[in-house]
Amino acid sequence: LRESDTIGRMGGDEFLVVLPDTDANEAAHIARDLLDQFGFPFKISGQTLSITASVGIAMYPQDGVGFDALHKHADVAMYKAKEIGRNRYHFFTAELNTAATERLVLENALRHAVANDELSLHYQPQLEVSSGELVGAEALLRWTHPRLGPIAPDQFIPIAEDAGLIGDIGAWVLREACSQVKQWQDMGLPPLTVAVNVSVKQFAMSNMFELVASALSYSRLAPELLEIEITESVLALDVERTLATLNDIHALGVGIAVDDFGTGYSSLSYLKRFPLDKLKIDQSFINDIVSDKDDREIAAGIINLGHALELAVMAEGVESEAQLALLRELGCDTVQGYLLSRPLPGDDATAYLKKQAARGRRRLARSDSEM
Repeated sequence: LRESDTIGRMGGDEFLVVLPDTDANEAAHIARDLLDQFGFPFKISGQTLSITASVGIAMYPQDGVGFDALHKHADVAMYKAKEIGRNRYHFFTAELNTAATERLVLENALRHAVANDELSLHYQPQLEVSSGELVGAEALLRWTHPRLGPIAPDQFIPIAEDAGLIGDIGAWVLREACSQVKQWQDMGLPPLTVAVNVSVKQFAMSNMFELVASALSYSRLAPELLEIEITESVLALDVERTLATLNDIHALGVGIAVDDFGTGYSSLSYLKRFPLDKLKIDQSFINDIVSDKDDREIAAGIINLGHALELAVMAEGVESEAQLALLRELGCDTVQGYLLSRPLPGDDATAYLKKQAARGRRRLARSDSEM
């Protein structure tokens, strides 16, 4: 910093810098210089540490004429820098302030969403390619606020993670999904496996083994009818701790699938170390699988790799008969997507399953009469 500048520690790992007589270009230059300093490793107590920083910038007088306003707006800008990738700076804007206010409203509302019965699950059916039978469903979280209406998952789930709410919400999702499948089973419908997504932050913040065991005990669902979906980035957490947790969950009889396979860290070493049962080919490789040779080869490679390691392989985002036919030809085990059904709320999913079960009985009756 320059001789005229002031820096103070606000607390924890947050610092405040005051730059007098500085325009936006010079503020950006100084912020860049600060970030560059963190490009060098720090040696502390014999350890070499590498860290990054995020910088938010508020300008006087357009972003505020008093300390409190400038401090608040610089803080908002800093969190925006963290949100879009960290290790960068970001200027405050009025639009950014509006977004921060809206986010706070959503966060406060989300804190009461479970207690107010505003959350629900939708279920997207999963089909076994070889037999054409329904074998599972993925549980997808939805939030309908009484005043704001439906809130998109990609809008509220990151808020739940950042606000530390994902643990309680994730526990509710597990209990609700397991209870719904057990209810279908008690109605005499064919047994289905329910897949529940677990995010990186949820896995890191929660005792996943206890949550899974509690949900199974609460619902009395057979463990083999539950599947936990994790992303590749979960496997890149504390490896030993993650491995121990997944081994404990798998020992219960619960299946473990890797979602969005091929889009994350893509380290193949975890495929032999971790107790996995299924790979899910990301939709980005399925969208153009019929017309794009590269996507087709990637899908074929994932299928062959999975089968070589005795893992089942599922394709998500299947929307056409041509895609389904090609995946059948490639040997894909199961599929899900709009070709089968959009995600359905509980009552609609029940009606859908009853209809599919009736069709199955009619097929069986015709087969019996031919015998």
